[in-house]
Amino acid sequence: MEEAEAKRLKDLNDFKSHLYANITHEFRTPLTVIKGVNELAEENVNKGLVKELPKTFETVKRNVDSLIRLVDQMLDLAKIDSKMMQVRYHQEDLVSLVAQTLDTLKPLAIKKDIHLVLDAKVNELTMDLDAPKMRTIIHNLVSNALKHTGNKGLVRVVLRSSESESGEQVEIDVADNGSGIRSKDIPHIFDRFFRSDDPSSSHLSGTGIGLALVKELVDLMNGNITVSSNLGQGSTFSVALPLTRSAPIAIGKPTFVADESLEEDERFEAHYTTHESDALVLVVEDSEDVITYLTQILGGEFKLLVARNGEEGLNVAFDQIPDLVISDVMMPKMDGYRFCDALKRDERTNHIPVILLTAKVEEKDRYEGFTMGADAYITKPFLKDELILRVRKLLELRDLLHKKYSQFALLSPSQSNEKTDKFIFKVNAFLENQLANEELTAEDFASGMFMSRMQLHRKLKALSGKSASQYVRSFRMHRAKPLLADSSLTISEVSWKVGFKDPNYFSKCFINEFGMTPSAFRMNATS
Repeated sequence: MEEAEAKRLKDLNDFKSHLYANITHEFRTPLTVIKGVNELAEENVNKGLVKELPKTFETVKRNVDSLIRLVDQMLDLAKIDSKMMQVRYHQEDLVSLVAQTLDTLKPLAIKKDIHLVLDAKVNELTMDLDAPKMRTIIHNLVSNALKHTGNKGLVRVVLRSSESESGEQVEIDVADNGSGIRSKDIPHIFDRFFRSDDPSSSHLSGTGIGLALVKELVDLMNGNITVSSNLGQGSTFSVALPLTRSAPIAIGKPTFVADESLEEDERFEAHYTTHESDALVLVVEDSEDVITYLTQILGGEFKLLVARNGEEGLNVAFDQIPDLVISDVMMPKMDGYRFCDALKRDERTNHIPVILLTAKVEEKDRYEGFTMGADAYITKPFLKDELILRVRKLLELRDLLHKKYSQFALLSPSQSNEKTDKFIFKVNAFLENQLANEELTAEDFASGMFMSRMQLHRKLKALSGKSASQYVRSFRMHRAKPLLADSSLTISEVSWKVGFKDPNYFSKCFINEFGMTPSAFRMNATS
């Protein structure tokens, strides 16, 4: 009977999780359409087609936003309940992550005249993190604090490391001076949809599932969350997480020369390419509401940059070299068509896929977008899943580029019209001239390509899947192969000709590249 009851409860829990997931997916389409209609109405005002919108439109928009957040949180909880949500750790700077998350909440704090403060006891704290989940935790806790803190109030986020019985840990406190929580309600505040029976308790009139999701995520990361509160004086939510550094490193200061220290550049590239969710997406949009929505639906999977118009978007794109761009069409200063055309004409950014996201639905508008080099054209109102699928598929095309450019067997420049081919030809020509230069540095390489060090790194990574250091090393290894076939040269001489002063390190790199020693390769080549 006990086994039968346990199975019944498990089946019931599975059914509930599937129901959560199915309901949330069914909600997405009508919610996105409703939100899109609001945005289209606002654009009509901006174009002068309508004088002003009824006040009810603002109410609809605000509640649609709330429902979208609720749907997303329900889906996350469903994933947790069904054991489908996994923690993906990489070493990152927690201080930077928290600061960036607070920046997204500053407009809300300013609107309510609340002083939002980050009090970090250390300037940098690198640790194992699942960045998207940590951002969700911080965002939900701080949003909750802002929601229940009165005008001219204070919300303080304190970050520190400490020692516990189980080892080193990080502590994050989110404190407010709002209405506070009754002691009898504290044990229930992490319950889903908990409502206080105290009519005067504004803090707990309805907690929804935001705090429940925070609790589940903290538990998932083997942490602990507690609450302390004084009624009428404020509340403090305290999160404690194990502080470990065993995951792959995701950030670091790059160093790059042509010998052993090339390997240290691996720390730099991991920040961008550790896994798919590290893809850097630039959103160019002048509507704060659309930016907020895109952040909600994309921010958990991709790293986002934001620009408010085409001119600002160009500057950000040239500086950061994103993996993909999502741009509106109707923008001040420079519209999306001209922005897309400028990106595709510049050697630094002509490889970047561009999605134009717009309310202009006429066939001639689509034609103009594709004429300017757009890779996809999506009209508003759009389906969230369609946009995410387009982003993923365009990013997957990078794999084809990686296979093409990592083999070092391209056609001659005269046989190719591809802009990306021409860039790789220039890179290879530069490295050919520097082949024997064992003192080649990252700065020399970038300067020779008329780019910054980061721009070159990001461009090569997008095209070949290799960091700048890896590309240089692979290029030298492939250039060594025909030289090794020449038996008149010793292996040491070949090593020097391709820029390695240490023949032993050359042999090590050759083995890593081709799986055999230079001597074995020579034997096979000459037999």
